[in-house]
Amino acid sequence: MAARSYRPESRPTQFAVGEKSGCRLQAVSSRVTVCEAAIDALSLAAIERCRRDTLYTATAGGMGPETIAALQQLLQDLEREPVGMLVAATDGDNAGRRYAAKLQEIAMLAKVQFDAILPPDGLNDALRATVSIS
Repeated sequence: MAARSYRPESRPTQFAVGEKSGCRLQAVSSRVTVCEAAIDALSLAAIERCRRDTLYTATAGGMGPETIAALQQLLQDLEREPVGMLVAATDGDNAGRRYAAKLQEIAMLAKVQFDAILPPDGLNDALRATVSIS
């Protein structure tokens, strides 16, 4: 795998969400992915080779009122994009499916497209399956 050049706009940043903070990768996007943990967002970014149209986010495992408000704020910008999409990228277990369903509800209210990536064994295992370490 060739080394990627450093792009300042792709540097991870953190943003405050009430008493929690989230992890955000990428700057302006027409596609927002929401993962349960920062490591999942990093794994998805690696699997997708850090798509330029995608904002990779994580909510630290929960969605309280402040997290939902921050997400709704992001989705306001997406609503103006004809291809604006919210993607739930969670584990494929029952908890992950419930998390994705909550995100789908938020996407519907914001009038943006929705998709879900629900690998059965999680994004980290999905990444391991795509990478061969020698």
